[in-house]
Amino acid sequence: AALSDNVSNAPQGGSAYFKSVQQRLQTFVDSGQLGPFSNAYWGHSAYKLPREANLMAAAHYIEALRLQARAARMHAIFGGKNPHPQSLVVGGVTCVRDLTPDRIAEFLYITKETQNFIKNVYVPDLLAVASFYKDWGAIGGTTNFLAWGEFPESDKEPESLFMPRGVIMNRNLGGVKMADQANVTENVARAWYEDGADLHPYKGETKPLQEDPKYRPGDGKYSW
Repeated sequence: AALSDNVSNAPQGGSAYFKSVQQRLQTFVDSGQLGPFSNAYWGHSAYKLPREANLMAAAHYIEALRLQARAARMHAIFGGKNPHPQSLVVGGVTCVRDLTPDRIAEFLYITKETQNFIKNVYVPDLLAVASFYKDWGAIGGTTNFLAWGEFPESDKEPESLFMPRGVIMNRNLGGVKMADQANVTENVARAWYEDGADLHPYKGETKPLQEDPKYRPGDGKYSW
């Protein structure tokens, strides 16, 4: 309880709350029906969290599941269904006749509820857990990033994009460059096609190798 009070602003808290979660989890374990958790690597050295951090994360995981169900209602308000595919059609959404002020207000309320959970629970938990795995920050990852942007707020693109367009090379956040579709090219280094110059997708050539593709460890080819 003390750890949770220090790292997050979760609405649920206190010794009694975490004690009830602990008892609930123990009942779940004693049932022997662990589902996706039955094959966990219990006792592995990579498990670095202390018990109180594990309990806090598990408790908030349960709360996140509840909120996930609430968030699904947001889809249903506009799409009329969830988890089935959502779609927008010319003229509006699939349940436009049901979009009363009350339903729109419900959508906005759940949106705010979700935002508050992310800000006050999810992000603080993420930072708390990450503090025990600082060495993992140097493992893997990429150095280059590309975003085409989204959500134009006027007819001017890319200037009006709410989510901006840009290219980051070598993790240089101070040197964001403009993304240009004319500079996009494709190559076949990872596929069993005839090699050639890197070409723009509009000018791309698809020439499969005539012989049967053979996997050779180390050459990186996997697609055909």
